[in-house]
Amino acid sequence: MTSFLWFRKKDSSNKTVSNFDPKDDPKLDKLILDTAVSDRLLDNRLRVDVRDLRRKFPGFDSAPVEAQQALLDMAFNLG
Repeated sequence: MTSFLWFRKKDSSNKTVSNFDPKDDPKLDKLILDTAVSDRLLDNRLRVDVRDLRRKFPGFDSAPVEAQQALLDMAFNLG
């Protein structure tokens, strides 16, 4: 099983094109990540997010699990 790698493409003025679809570019349509690679990238990202949350919220580890999950979800999805 593989995961697709998504891109943000910039137009000629170097601005991000929000409606870019990788399927429209034959060079990008075939780019894929192996599941092991995508899992490792995800794991690394989550580790960084948890580390940052612990720095920002000293009581993070003692917060209810649901609160930890909500904060981690926001950190991951909102950047």
